[in-house]
Amino acid sequence: MSLEIIFIVIAVVFLVLAAFAIPFLIQIRKTARNLALTLETLNQSLPVIMKNLEEITANINRATFTVNRQIDDLALTVGRVRQALGMDGDGDSMRTGGGPLFRAVRVMTAAVKGACVFFEVFRSRR
Repeated sequence: MSLEIIFIVIAVVFLVLAAFAIPFLIQIRKTARNLALTLETLNQSLPVIMKNLEEITANINRATFTVNRQIDDLALTVGRVRQALGMDGDGDSMRTGGGPLFRAVRVMTAAVKGACVFFEVFRSRR
């Protein structure tokens, strides 16, 4: 008799456990369906997303190349201007001889001063 009662108790426990497991199994089934739908949608839209990412990456690469080229051109131009101005490597001080631009300005200034003195002397004789 006690063995029969143990089997009945175990059977009731399994029935109660199965009754509580049914809602969980139904929820898992719904979740699996939703997951399958989401996966299908993702698989359909993923190629378009990847194509857009490739285009964005190509545009960024082109922009980066253009900016780098313009920076190199600007650095070359700045180097030429510094050379023309006679700047040292520091950029803070001028060389003693000056660059070609400063030499030309000094020569022109001297020529203008000489011309002014010449005309002053020329006028004062009259």
